[in-house]
Amino acid sequence: MQGTSGSFELHVLRSKAHGQGSEGSTQVSRIVSPREAVPTMARPLQWYGMAMAFFHVSELTLEWLHNRQDFDFFGSLLISKPYVLAHSVGLLEFGVESWLLPSIKAHQGIMWIGVFFVVLGESIRKAGIIVGKHNFTHQIRTSNADKRNVLVKHGIYKWVRHPGYLGWFIWAPATQIVLMNPLCTIAFMVVAQRFFQERIPYEEQYLRKFFPQEYENYAKQTSSWIPGIA
Repeated sequence: MQGTSGSFELHVLRSKAHGQGSEGSTQVSRIVSPREAVPTMARPLQWYGMAMAFFHVSELTLEWLHNRQDFDFFGSLLISKPYVLAHSVGLLEFGVESWLLPSIKAHQGIMWIGVFFVVLGESIRKAGIIVGKHNFTHQIRTSNADKRNVLVKHGIYKWVRHPGYLGWFIWAPATQIVLMNPLCTIAFMVVAQRFFQERIPYEEQYLRKFFPQEYENYAKQTSSWIPGIA
């Protein structure tokens, strides 16, 4: 009986040791998880960085290809003080929320939704630039001295009146969805909508001047697809 009792006690001790080992393993995993969150936090930043780099390099390249005569290196980068400030605020929000509320940055599905809309916005905008060729410029034309200019109505322009603007309207907030920034996502959408609400009518007054009846008919048939703008 003593041998059986000793064997039973030894089995209990092993079970306890195994249980303590499992608990210890659980405790270790809880300690490691925040450390494992570091590459998780880095992934949105990587996609954001790639989106920004591709946008500006491709804008510069396409502008050089289609408008070499009027090419302006710094102007073609499309970087302004308000633009830098806006994206700086976005990075600040990402940093603060990652520190104080890391759980809201752990939803990788949201990041992939952002990546999808970044690609969609880029595709629409770049299609507009490629189809428009020299007719597409970063600066609004206030004179029609270049007789090569025509009203482009084929390709993507058949369905979208201002694909460059619509693409950017989608792309800009999408960069903040990639970072899972709820505040800046909303702010970017509001600011972009208000910006185009002023810019598009201003540009279209010149388009109606350059292509009087032709642009009037085109505008009636083709939507901008930007909320609040016909």
